Amino acid sequence: MGIFQRFYHASIFVPQRVREIKESPTHHALADGVALLMVALFVGYSWQFAMIFEGYARIGGPAGTSELLYFLRQIVILDLLPLALLTGIFFFASGVKGVGKNLELALALWTQPLLIRLVLEGIPLLLPLVNYYPVPFVEVPQLVAYMWALLSLSFALSCCKSEKKRPEEGGGKLFAAPLSFVWAGIVVIMATVLFWYPLARSVPLFVAAPTFVLPSEQGTCDLAAQKGKVVVLEFWNYRCHHCRRQAEEMATIADSVDPEKVTLFAVHTSGGAEAREAAAKVMHHKNVRLCFDDGSVSTIYREIAPYHRLHGIPHTMILDRHGVIRKVYRGRKDAAVILGGLKQIVAR
Repeated sequence: MGIFQRFYHASIFVPQRVREIKESPTHHALADGVALLMVALFVGYSWQFAMIFEGYARIGGPAGTSELLYFLRQIVILDLLPLALLTGIFFFASGVKGVGKNLELALALWTQPLLIRLVLEGIPLLLPLVNYYPVPFVEVPQLVAYMWALLSLSFALSCCKSEKKRPEEGGGKLFAAPLSFVWAGIVVIMATVLFWYPLARSVPLFVAAPTFVLPSEQGTCDLAAQKGKVVVLEFWNYRCHHCRRQAEEMATIADSVDPEKVTLFAVHTSGGAEAREAAAKVMHHKNVRLCFDDGSVSTIYREIAPYHRLHGIPHTMILDRHGVIRKVYRGRKDAAVILGGLKQIVAR
């Protein structure tokens, strides 16, 4: 069996695959599953690898180390723990003897949820306007993966218990050799479109936010003075209808964060201090520092790297403790969406 066929067979989870792992001593399921996981690693975690490299190369050791630790934590939570749990379930409930066989079954089962998760994770990278509404504890792509894994688990256990004879080698049109080449092409196209192309367009990922000092209700907004804290930077204008609605979301965010760890700057994009009275009527939460720009700071932010660039309002940026732009939200976004991204940055 060629490498493309083995890769294809490792990507599908059908009764033939379950019974092949259960009964055949020469199926290579463990090696194929590990190889497929490595491919998924270098696709789904390509952005994390780039951020680790940029953290060390462009920001410094602490930034790179925090990215590395976050990456390792994601690997454990998103992939290794589910695999360990599935292996345990198969070991106690499948009736198949041997930890190795049950690990192979777990790897084969987890492949499809993993691929589904990667597709869902890649869509917002290709289309930044797409944001999944946060759910407790896990993100939407991982939740869908868990649900698919549960459905596949019940199916797999029933196949393990079945006494039907295994089909002949290569049985079924689903295992036809030409499909393996089609599948390999689909994987390459999807990886390129959803992960590698957006990544190439977005490099550099770590762009330091241009510092500024602007007049504010509390004296000045000095961005450079916020190093060591996470900053939510909101560009808005009181004349913009969506910005006025976003001001309500900013108030909700301000109520939900620790002001000792997170600073909220609301930069009014025109009028300078003359817009103070009108802007303060809209953006008036005590923990949101209202900054008055005469247009010069907004112009600078319109000229930074394309992926982070200010383009239309409202426009929300989350800056990490090093002053690097880590999240960008274009247009009005619910507070829960921004808080979901904010928690990830604070966790680093």
